[in-house]
Order: sequence, then C-alpha cells, then structure tokens
Amino acid sequence: MNKLLKGSIAGAAGIALLLGGAGTFALWNDSENISSSNISTGELGIDLSGAGTWQDVSSDVTPATISPATFRMVPGDKVRFEQNVTIKASGKNLKAELAFAPGANAIPASLSSATTVTVGAAIVGTGNATVVSQGAGTNKFTITPTTAGDTTVKVTIDIELSKTGLTGANGQNATINLAAANFALTQVRP
Repeated sequence: MNKLLKGSIAGAAGIALLLGGAGTFALWNDSENISSSNISTGELGIDLSGAGTWQDVSSDVTPATISPATFRMVPGDKVRFEQNVTIKASGKNLKAELAFAPGANAIPASLSSATTVTVGAAIVGTGNATVVSQGAGTNKFTITPTTAGDTTVKVTIDIELSKTGLTGANGQNATINLAAANFALTQVRP
C-alpha cells in the first residue's frame, strides 16, 4: 500500500473517533453561587506613640528624667529609655513577636564587656492583647490579641554600665549610639 493511502486511512479514522466523542457532550448545564463569598484578612501594624523618654534609674539616686544629649554615664549608672508602641492586631489565630534591635555598633567595643542592655514590655492601661516574655535576657515578646483593635505596649530599655570591668581610661569618652535602633513586629506561626 502506498504511503498516501495509509495516511488518508489514518486521518479518516482519527476524524471518526473525534466525531464519535462529540455525541456524548451534554449541552444543558446549571450553576449556583455560594451564599457567602467574602472573607476578610486581619491586620498587623506598629506605630511609635509619641517621643520616648530617658531616665537615670541608678540604684543610688532618685529616678529623674535626663537628656541623652547632655547626660554623661559613669561606671555604676543605669539609664532607662521608655517608648510607647501602638500595635494594631486583628486575626483569629494571630500571634506576633515584638522585638527590639539596638542596631549595628550601638555599643562601642571599649564598653561592650561592661554594658548590659535589658528590654522589657508591658501593656499600658487596658490593652486588648497579652504580652508574654520570650525569656530573660532576650529582646523579643509574644503579642496575642484577644480582640481586634489597638494595644499600647510600654517598652523599656535599660542600659547599665558596670562598676567593674572598666579600669584606667578604658571606656571614657565613648558613645552608645541608638540612632539605628528599631522595633519590629513580625507574625509568628508554630
């Protein structure tokens, strides 16, 4: 049999198969929309509420407001920065971590062995979330909203210059620079 005849027979068989399947397609059809088609997403946001304040909270002095531009720390001093952070959080299964990062090179090498930075957080007033510390010595806190809306959290950052570890002129005229410090709020999901 020649190739042209074989090709024609194969083509005709293919067309017959395609036409045979066309007879089983149903032209009638129906559909219904579901009764509720909208679902909304939650929210997670952070805003700093006003300017933070600095205090001298050294153990041997009465706590007093200070200006970081003019205050000069000496060994044994402890200063505290307080900042209100407003958290916007809504979502049934939402949990987030509030973290403080001091920024690169915040504490100079000459003070690093004698400086302790401690971070704490607490709800201010009647917030709609809970704040659970992640453990001593860490800068992270879990935020769990109980209802939608804003929660104000007071974050405290204590910087203490040890009475030991600095001898001679070591650590004098140094600068603790928190200009690059920031708060970050990140969703966590186990």
